[in-house]
Amino acid sequence: MTNNNFDYRWLPDSNTAALNKYELEQEKLFRAAEIEQDNLDMKIEELVISELEADSATAIEAIGTEATLDFINHPNKKLKEALIEAIYCKGSNSQDVSDRELGCIFRELVTDYIAGDVEELI
Repeated sequence: MTNNNFDYRWLPDSNTAALNKYELEQEKLFRAAEIEQDNLDMKIEELVISELEADSATAIEAIGTEATLDFINHPNKKLKEALIEAIYCKGSNSQDVSDRELGCIFRELVTDYIAGDVEELI
């Protein structure tokens, strides 16, 4: 006995089913890659904090000397521009924003420098 009231147009054809399966697998791969990147970022963060708390030579160098000099002379000059902006904004309504941006750039600079030095530990 067949059901003549069933509308077969709503069943996906084999191409649609294969595409849906492929998209689902790609989404799973994307999520796995995101999780892997998050795990790597957390390991880097832990190592950087560990270096900073230990007052390691790498941390001191990153904060006070080589990393800052390298970055201040870097072609895109983000640190230099942010520092100049923060100095100009001192005492104005935008001081908090410019200081926050400068702090963010400095945090990234130090983190990248230390993470590059301890990369082999990851």
